[in-house]
Amino acid sequence: MDSQQDNVAKPRVLMSAYSCEPGKGSEPEVGWRVATEMAKHADVHVITRANNNVAIDPYYSDLPKEARPNFLYYDLPVFFLWLKKILIGPMGYYVLWQIGVRIKFGRLAAEMDLLHHVTFNGVQLPGLWFGIKTPVILGPLGGGMTCPEAFLPLFSGGSRVKEILRGYFLKALPFLPWWRASISSADLVLAANPDTGEFLEGFVEDPVPLLLETAISEEEIVMDRPLFKSGPSDEMRLLWLGNLIPRKAPILAVRALEKCLAQGSKIRLVMAGGGAEEQRLKNYVREHGLGEHVDFLGRVEKAKVAALFEQADAFLFTSVRDTSGNVVLEAMSRAIPVITLWHQGMKVVCEPSSAVTIKVGTLEETISGLAEGMIELAADPGLRGRLGKAGAERLREVFTWKAMGEKMLIYYRQVIFRR
Repeated sequence: MDSQQDNVAKPRVLMSAYSCEPGKGSEPEVGWRVATEMAKHADVHVITRANNNVAIDPYYSDLPKEARPNFLYYDLPVFFLWLKKILIGPMGYYVLWQIGVRIKFGRLAAEMDLLHHVTFNGVQLPGLWFGIKTPVILGPLGGGMTCPEAFLPLFSGGSRVKEILRGYFLKALPFLPWWRASISSADLVLAANPDTGEFLEGFVEDPVPLLLETAISEEEIVMDRPLFKSGPSDEMRLLWLGNLIPRKAPILAVRALEKCLAQGSKIRLVMAGGGAEEQRLKNYVREHGLGEHVDFLGRVEKAKVAALFEQADAFLFTSVRDTSGNVVLEAMSRAIPVITLWHQGMKVVCEPSSAVTIKVGTLEETISGLAEGMIELAADPGLRGRLGKAGAERLREVFTWKAMGEKMLIYYRQVIFRR
């Protein structure tokens, strides 16, 4: 009995985190954060790419000695790296990497109390951990969302074809034997958003719990902040930050701004990021005479992002397909009020009481909804302050790495006990 309790108190966990790099943001940051957070509760061994050690080593010595994961670096032979560049791409390489990991670390996996697949966290590639005796947890997995049909016109040419094909690929996943085996044999599958949870429900025996795949450090959260004033005191500085790509739908921000200005609202839209949509956006701004109200900053170094948030009165998130949205958590952590489409991961992150949540309808209805939300915030600095504070409070209560680690530990113990 004592040994069983010891196992539960400090379980031995083998973690698969292909993407795992501190200080990089997005999924690499998720891999690093989950690994280091769970190392406070478990004896964690992390399998990751060999080239990640360059990013990990400078941070590793700063971790408390009693909470350091043991990193197991692995890569395929150099030939496969060459093949990745010219033929199979990152996803093809990842599948082959998972096969290699299964072969190389299969014996170690059998000695563990638990195996946890963390990254890549897309539902399309949930690892190859079927058929082992060790209990398996997958996720939180994302990627089970599709772009609402009303927004497909935002995609042009090849990007629209890719988006449509992605939807068909999701529908085809259940017909792949290895995929069904990976999902159905897992002891627990976690979903990062409701869409992914609904997608997975039919392939697992138990309900799929929702757990956001990302979080933020408690010490980064600012509960209150002074309103930033730029230029005229009644002009609201609205920040849009991310890659200028079709699924992030930056054109929605510009088209909503156009409606706001037509109604006399004073808003300056700051667009930070680069990508395939940049020239299209600039053309729209020029053709519709919006140049005095939109600033294009291009790609911004991570070290300079904090200054952008400090200068923002509000934050706008327009993504039409996203597992969650790390950048929204960053804005909320600074008590910046958020305007967002309320679907997919944002239904987990935000509530109407802590953000301006815009119902997704037709394309024109959604643009009008965004404009109304922008006008409302621009006209009421007090509302901006209240929503910003409410967002920070929600973040502190629900979406810190510490809170995520505590929830994950409960899942660890449930799965081990059940076995």
